Amino acid sequence: EAPACAELTVALAAMRVVAADLKRLDTSHAARRTATLRVDPPPKELETKLVQSISPDGQVLDSASKDLARARQRVREARKHVMDKLGAILAKLDQTERAPDAAVTVRGGRYVIPIRSTARSRVGGIVHDESATRSTVFVEPPEIIELGNELRAAESAELREVLRVLRELTDLLRPQAATIAAAWEMCIAFDDLCARARYAVQVNGFVPEIGAHLKIRGGRHPLLLGEGRSMLRPYSSDLVIPFDLDLHSDEFTVLVSGPNTGGKTVLIKALGLLVLLTQSGIIPPLGPHSSLPIFARVFADSRRDRRHRERVAPVRCRDADADVSVAQGCAGQVIRVGDRAPAGRCPRRVGGGRARRARSRAHARSAARVGGGARAGDRGARR
Repeated sequence: EAPACAELTVALAAMRVVAADLKRLDTSHAARRTATLRVDPPPKELETKLVQSISPDGQVLDSASKDLARARQRVREARKHVMDKLGAILAKLDQTERAPDAAVTVRGGRYVIPIRSTARSRVGGIVHDESATRSTVFVEPPEIIELGNELRAAESAELREVLRVLRELTDLLRPQAATIAAAWEMCIAFDDLCARARYAVQVNGFVPEIGAHLKIRGGRHPLLLGEGRSMLRPYSSDLVIPFDLDLHSDEFTVLVSGPNTGGKTVLIKALGLLVLLTQSGIIPPLGPHSSLPIFARVFADSRRDRRHRERVAPVRCRDADADVSVAQGCAGQVIRVGDRAPAGRCPRRVGGGRARRARSRAHARSAARVGGGARAGDRGARR
């Protein structure tokens, strides 16, 4: 179809530009891995042929073929002849025979004139439609029928030529289907890399060291950075207080305590999102000198945010206080971020057997209280 060809024209131009950009990157040692994405785009002649044949709005152009240009010229001439003849017939009718505000119109693909139903027998011809009140009928006069047939024949010839042009374009594109598909995948991969790089620049993110112990410097919640963003100011880093967090190889649990709206949930959610972004190949909003291990699985639970649990938490962890827990599993390291408000706020004053067991757990340590009085998201937690 012509609209699909118009979209393909834009895609071919994008493939050519991306391939040229990747070829230039091949000269830079730092970007040679990116340059390996490059594949040869389809021949430029395909794009040129499509531009000559299909308009941006998906119409086959007269320049697609000389036969099409001639066919459309015949259609225009036949249509003008019919319109002029109908206009002359309508002008000759008496005021009592013409419908109010009568003008040449189209019904069922045929050009007709509206007349009063009482004048139908005098005008003659073929009735193609009538008004809702049946007081007006749309008639193709006898002297117009043959001209209308000629117009329909010219339109049919035009349609046949349009289909021939589209088949010809399809035959040109079919042998290049594999090349077009590969070049399209190249564009997707390159666009993905550009989006990741653009995000890293906008959030002022740094690539963390991978595989070392968990050390976060200048971490910020990715979603809070995006609140209130605009085209001129996509991400507002100065509105989100960063946090630092260290968890060495012999430490497995962090308990976070503090007053309501103090930033506890923001801290643990930010940690989970930073881990997921990093392991998805996206540079997160981290400061320099940060490091993150590789986690085989990530579990999350936010009991204060049940409406978003299905989106954020694949597994519900029932035994979590407001903590971040890293455990050695049989299939690799696992991180669990959970949020539950216990009876007391400070870990040292939390009552109950569960809290005592958590405090006495091997390799557990308590983080400093998260400052009070600030709204969640406006404050961070700094160890």
